[in-house]
Amino acid sequence: MSGKQVQLEQAIEVNNYYEIIAEVPGHIGQRSVVDREARPPKVSSLHFVFEDWGGDELLTSYPIYLVKDSLAEAFLEQRFSGFELASVDVERGKQILAFKPSLELPKFLWLRVTGDHKGADFFMTSNRYLGVSEGGLMAIKETRPRTLVHRIYHEGDNSGKWV
Repeated sequence: MSGKQVQLEQAIEVNNYYEIIAEVPGHIGQRSVVDREARPPKVSSLHFVFEDWGGDELLTSYPIYLVKDSLAEAFLEQRFSGFELASVDVERGKQILAFKPSLELPKFLWLRVTGDHKGADFFMTSNRYLGVSEGGLMAIKETRPRTLVHRIYHEGDNSGKWV
C-alpha cells in the first residue's frame, strides 16, 4: 500500500462514538406515563422531580434524558440527528426545597432518543447508556459539565475506560 493510500484511508476514518453517563438530579415522577413491562421501560408522558441540581445541562434518570433549553437549541442549530424534543412537567422535590430553596431551575426539555448507532448523533447503546457522536459530545462538553463521564463506544464492548 502506498503512502497516499494510507493517508486517504486515515482521512476518511469514521468519527468516534461515545457512551456517556450524565448527572442524576432526581427521578421520574408519579404523573409520568410509563410502560414498565417494556425493556427498557417506555415513557410516553414525563413528569420529573428534581431533588438536587449541580448545574449540568444534560441530565438523566433511567431511562430518560433531560436537556437544558439552550443546549437543545445548540443540538438543533448543529442539525444533530437521533432525537426529538418534548415538554416535561417539572417539580421541585422535598430535598431541593429543604436544602436549596432559592435555587432557580432553568427550562429543561425531554430529549427523546430515537436514533441508532449506524449514523445518528444520539442513540441508546447496547449497554443501555446514551450514545453520542463526536460532535454531540463536543457540544455537551462546551457547557462544562461537572459530572459527565464518557468512553469510546464499540458495539458489544463495555471494557473501555470512563473519563
